[in-house]
Amino acid sequence: ISLQPRKARVLRGGAEHEVAIDEVRHGDAVIIRPGERIPIDGVVMSGASAVEESMLTGESMPVEKLPGSKVSAGQISRNGLLTVGGGGGVGGRGGPRKLRGRRGRPGR
Repeated sequence: ISLQPRKARVLRGGAEHEVAIDEVRHGDAVIIRPGERIPIDGVVMSGASAVEESMLTGESMPVEKLPGSKVSAGQISRNGLLTVGGGGGVGGRGGPRKLRGRRGRPGR
């Protein structure tokens, strides 16, 4: 079961663009609307939302995320619009390969 969305909504040149997750670049601002899964690991740049983390952390209650809060791919934004910055794709360093690499390496 994949928790990661296949697409992300990014701000480039002042406009929103929907791109494949592996096309998210370093410096992109990723827009997450209420009810959407967060597509990248990153830090909230603006907005606020209760974020459902139960699938990743086991936390039963949504956790409030504000600017400066870390978020992870697969979490769900419940009630607010978030703008998240990452280091270039899932995981912040090296794009989606980081998330895929975890599956084949037990104990990491």
